[in-house]
Amino acid sequence: MTARAKGHNRPKTIVFGIDGGSWNVINPMLAAGRLPNIGRLIKEGTSGVLRSFDPSISPSVWASIATGKVPEKHGITNFFTLQDQIEAKRIWEIFEERGSSIGIAGYFMTWPPKIRNGFMIPDHFAPEPDTVPADIAFLQELTINTDIRRKLDARKFLRYGLLALRHGCRLRTMTEATSLFAKRKAFGMPFLDFYAGQQNIYLLMLTDVFVHCLKRFDPDFSILYYPGTDTLAHKYWHYYEPEHFENVPAEEIERYHDVIPAYYEKVDRSIGRILKVYGDDATIFVVSDHGFKSEDGFLHTYRLKLDKILEIVGYAGAFDLTNLGNQIILNPRRPNGKKRKALVAKSREMFTNCHIASSGQHLFDVHDYGTSIGVQVSYDFKTAIDEEEAVIGDGRFLMKDMIVESSVWSGEHFVEGIVIMKGDHLRKGHKIEGASVLDITPTLLALNGFPIAADMDGRVLDDAFDPDFIKENPISTIDSFGPPTWKTDGEVYEYDERKMREKLRTLGYLD
Repeated sequence: MTARAKGHNRPKTIVFGIDGGSWNVINPMLAAGRLPNIGRLIKEGTSGVLRSFDPSISPSVWASIATGKVPEKHGITNFFTLQDQIEAKRIWEIFEERGSSIGIAGYFMTWPPKIRNGFMIPDHFAPEPDTVPADIAFLQELTINTDIRRKLDARKFLRYGLLALRHGCRLRTMTEATSLFAKRKAFGMPFLDFYAGQQNIYLLMLTDVFVHCLKRFDPDFSILYYPGTDTLAHKYWHYYEPEHFENVPAEEIERYHDVIPAYYEKVDRSIGRILKVYGDDATIFVVSDHGFKSEDGFLHTYRLKLDKILEIVGYAGAFDLTNLGNQIILNPRRPNGKKRKALVAKSREMFTNCHIASSGQHLFDVHDYGTSIGVQVSYDFKTAIDEEEAVIGDGRFLMKDMIVESSVWSGEHFVEGIVIMKGDHLRKGHKIEGASVLDITPTLLALNGFPIAADMDGRVLDDAFDPDFIKENPISTIDSFGPPTWKTDGEVYEYDERKMREKLRTLGYLD
């Protein structure tokens, strides 16, 4: 077990990151008594809406949560950037520099894992299975090898199962995993059944291993990230709120209407298990990077081939594309500066001018996000496959040649996420207003007696603090915490972009 830093008497801190955690799911479940652990944290702590960015691209927002800085400062704007491109120190690096041991599991932009004192399991987008320590890499290997597009043979599954049992996975978890994969292999399984089951198994295994590592390393500061609240909301929202959509089959509603709430229940049980390890004197944060809502009341199954359109107008390779429901976010690959701004301006004008030849109706709604743009197909053409001609740049093209079949996304990101905070120095039963994703790191620093950096864009949510704590622990400021701790190690990190794109395609972020 890792020894604590001499003279270190701060309470332990745990952050639960619920990707896409949304009050419009949580509140009805609280009323029904289905989230007892989250309900207790709300009752005994401070809670409220946590406002995100628009567009809320998860890696970028989670980087802001961990740094207290806007994307333009920390450098993460999309799914294709790795942590070697982060330009700001993250919360766990600040804690580690000040003598704390660290435990991180599942957080975005943590591959390759870099930590000196504790454990780190990178996010589910990691292209390779590296972990710290290396003996828990089996979990990442299993995640990579059980991709929905791959087959996992019995020998590999047995090997991973034995390793999992050795590193804390409960027999109950392994029984559920074995049952799921055996049924898939023997009988086949509808995609929606297997996908939900796979998300649940990952949550159970990650929780088991995380609890094991907490007992093994006794970290002072830790983070556990839950991805399924986001991925399931994208794919199953029309079953959760079928009244907002047309023509959702009744038998599918019956089968899948509880997929999203049932996952939240598993998250709640996971939180309860971990809090038993930490004890009541820990400082506890529950945060999300955004919320969710129904996506314009329709189920789109087709999308324009934006990469082909970019090639037509001479912008091939100029952008990284990320699907956020019916909207596609285009992030220029060029660095910040005048050239990037010029590219954004020219492409925005080009997409705005694309139209249907016969009617003149615009093909896209274009959203300006400053350093990126969002392109959304006009409603009338979301499912249109016909002989209409589209005017794109200087040419005319048949609509049917511009359309690709896409996975159904019925839930879309919403800027209102969640924040729940509980600790000895935080108010009880208090509702906080005006909180932003940029405020989490400054608030965690202040609660632990650390200074706040002047170059952070967030603020301390001192309205949530007990007044006596503020009087006794005035907030101090330094200029900056500087670059990431390991930024000067001289290593160059490379990854297989094909693997990354395959993973993004599986989850629906790419076509």
